[in-house]
Amino acid sequence: MSGNAQADQIRALLEAGKLGWLEIVVDPWEGYGPGTAEFIAEWEAEFPNEFVTAAGDDSADDKIFAYTSPSLGGGMPQGGLIDADFNWETTGIYEAMPAALTKYGN
Repeated sequence: MSGNAQADQIRALLEAGKLGWLEIVVDPWEGYGPGTAEFIAEWEAEFPNEFVTAAGDDSADDKIFAYTSPSLGGGMPQGGLIDADFNWETTGIYEAMPAALTKYGN
């Protein structure tokens, strides 16, 4: 299945309330530092989407980079699938999208 077809199906699951989307925002203009409330507001104004919740990463030691991409030593952009109990099911956007469709698509 193409990436666009997967994205369309993910969008439909978001609209149906079967999935949620959390965007962890870091500030690329400040050395990928914490996503402040001001920066998050700018981000949401530039990329409005009622199905995406933006949150800042204020960890001083860049924990989010290491946690989201251990094979690469941390990095952005990155994706993953976390279940309702906050357990990582997959890391990597190319793994997360098909896993979400398989688990939540029906």
